[in-house]
Amino acid sequence: MCAEPERLSLRKSVVTMAPVWNVYPGRMSVFKFACPVCGQHVSAEAVDSGKQIECPTCFQKMVVPPAPTEGSNLIRRAASATQRRRPDAQTGDTAFLATRRRPALPWATLVFISACVLAATLAYRFKDRLLPQKPDASLLPGQRANVESSAEPQPSNLFPWSLEITNAVIPDAPAAGRLRGRLFDPDRSVLQGGVLTFRQGQSATFDIALSVMLHAVRGEDLAGKTVQIRSDQSPAPTIQVRWKGELDKVQVERHRGGYALVVSFGQPAGGHMPGKIWLSLPDADQGFLSGTFDAEIRKPPPPKPAVPPKPRQ
Repeated sequence: MCAEPERLSLRKSVVTMAPVWNVYPGRMSVFKFACPVCGQHVSAEAVDSGKQIECPTCFQKMVVPPAPTEGSNLIRRAASATQRRRPDAQTGDTAFLATRRRPALPWATLVFISACVLAATLAYRFKDRLLPQKPDASLLPGQRANVESSAEPQPSNLFPWSLEITNAVIPDAPAAGRLRGRLFDPDRSVLQGGVLTFRQGQSATFDIALSVMLHAVRGEDLAGKTVQIRSDQSPAPTIQVRWKGELDKVQVERHRGGYALVVSFGQPAGGHMPGKIWLSLPDADQGFLSGTFDAEIRKPPPPKPAVPPKPRQ
């Protein structure tokens, strides 16, 4: 009976000593705070403020908040270790609030993007002024200045294609027309012997060319003459059209009749032969050429030497 009271007395002493141990002089004060994720209350000492620990319940990393002031029963809420912290201006102490970190773009990148957007907007707004307008492909050179460019197709009667030479009307404008289904606006014309050639293209091999092979030894022999060929006339001088096809391979088309032609020559001067031409070809694209020209007179190429026959064995 005497041993039992001693055990009870020992238990009481242990219970009463616990609060005294927590406030024992020289020891750090212990306080509680809440996990920012699950709300679990965790105890820590004041010296651990600012350190990173894991929640024993959800294992979320968090930063121990500062200890509360003396006499305060406020339970602080820890800040997540993966978020930027700033002081809470409402409480006036050093408690931290969680804010998400957002990467900031460099100022140079922002300025460059803004400049590109502005340049693209201005280019689209003033594209009609910045980009040159192409001439209408259906107009003759003398008519382009009098007709405004338009997105709508122009009527085909601007090229009066016809196989009747009685309908030939030659405009007082540089020769132009349509070949192979596209605009033919020759850059130069050459009269070499009896061959009158119109060429388009700045390269040495040209882009497209039309040649009228008349019967003459020298270009001067055609001075003051007019040649008219009806579509039903045979034989007729050969008309040759050359152009660049796929892979810049030169292709040739010849007309030995079926076309309508009126060409007249003036008097040569300064190595040039002036004249006028009206030509309608019998192809599916209704090739056409009409207007004036000032052809450069060139000497005909020398005749090729005759090749002697091989002796018989």
